[in-house]
Amino acid sequence: MNKSDIIEKIKKLLEINRSNGATEAEEIAATERANVLMTKYQIEEHLLQGSIKTKNKKESQKNDDRSVAFSNLRAAIADFFGVLGLYTSSDYSYYGRPEQVELSHEMTRRAVASLSLCYTNYICSEEYRKNRRTAGRNDIRLSFRDGFYGRIADRLIKLVDERAKETARATGTNLVVLNSQNLENAFNEDFNVKLKTGRARKERDFDRAAFCAGVIEGGKFRILQEVKGNEENA
Repeated sequence: MNKSDIIEKIKKLLEINRSNGATEAEEIAATERANVLMTKYQIEEHLLQGSIKTKNKKESQKNDDRSVAFSNLRAAIADFFGVLGLYTSSDYSYYGRPEQVELSHEMTRRAVASLSLCYTNYICSEEYRKNRRTAGRNDIRLSFRDGFYGRIADRLIKLVDERAKETARATGTNLVVLNSQNLENAFNEDFNVKLKTGRARKERDFDRAAFCAGVIEGGKFRILQEVKGNEENA
């Protein structure tokens, strides 16, 4: 089954509804089957309904952390949820389907809150007291942050790559969750702004012990909480 066949099958399933004479049970069953196919074959919604412009939104949050680590984390979150990650000097934004935008912001907020809690636990540990003799507190804090955010970003990238490979195996085509060019075009039409690629800033030296501690805690972060509400093994 090629991509066109999959899309046509999903469209036909979505046409089974009460307005076309189907029962409520038939409509629910057809919709569930269509959602399964869209997830399995990573079919973007705009391919089914034309333009995605009216189904997207841009939502911004204040940006207090302008580090490379936080920028990389937000980029990985955007890729994971299939949205555009945008930023200025004062805020960061996600642009895409409303529910995906909300999930992206929720994961970002949770990562920030989790970092604060994990770092507080770390500075109360014996490991921190030993490390404190050889490094400044601010370097330790920033290094822990870099390790924590970096580990989460790596896990997200791994999940995105695995999802792309699974889709390619299932369909024989490199279908992806996000058709980035179409989404960028929609953003340009909505806001009349051409997207630009930002330049990464050089990061300072880090404290290895705190960085490694952050990596360990980042490995415990629950990535799929927003999506499934349970633990994952990535």
